[in-house]
Amino acid sequence: MDYGNQGQVVSDRYDQTIFDGRAFMVSNAARETALAVGGTSFSDTAPAFILDVPSGTGVVPLEIDLRQGGTVAGGVITVLATLSDKVRRASGGTSHTPQNMRFDEPQTSGCSFYTGPTAAANDDDISLFSGLYEHNLDGAVTASQVFWSARHSYAPYLVGPASLVVYTFAGTTQPSWFFTFKWAEVFVRGS
Repeated sequence: MDYGNQGQVVSDRYDQTIFDGRAFMVSNAARETALAVGGTSFSDTAPAFILDVPSGTGVVPLEIDLRQGGTVAGGVITVLATLSDKVRRASGGTSHTPQNMRFDEPQTSGCSFYTGPTAAANDDDISLFSGLYEHNLDGAVTASQVFWSARHSYAPYLVGPASLVVYTFAGTTQPSWFFTFKWAEVFVRGS
């Protein structure tokens, strides 16, 4: 096959982190089971998800994808994705092992990811995004989806210690999610 004079192809900075083995992801521990997590009201110390970034590591969030499954939430779902200048997990929750997005796994993540943890109280969260989402699940058509991508927004650069903390809650029954979080990691000079 003759490709002719195609020119040079250059990957963008997000794709390059995958090629370099510096991009990671987490998703449901049981891929077929939506995780009920978050609660029925806001509590600063009870987030649904935490990505903790330790000192010496920098993180750029790449993508957050939440899709309602399992039990339908009891009311409109509130989602608050926040950023913090400290490691927030205090105790509990379920730890998830980040997977390198390059499958020969040239390195492991320096970050920790938890679902349903207890968080240290914090009064200076900065919102990455927030919104109200419909609480429906009628089979295959209109399940609620929360989606954020660095390709469509200005992504922050979290220099550890820092955290990405996501709260999800609904009136009488907490939401259940199929989830995927993706991020890129870099070493911070001078740490």
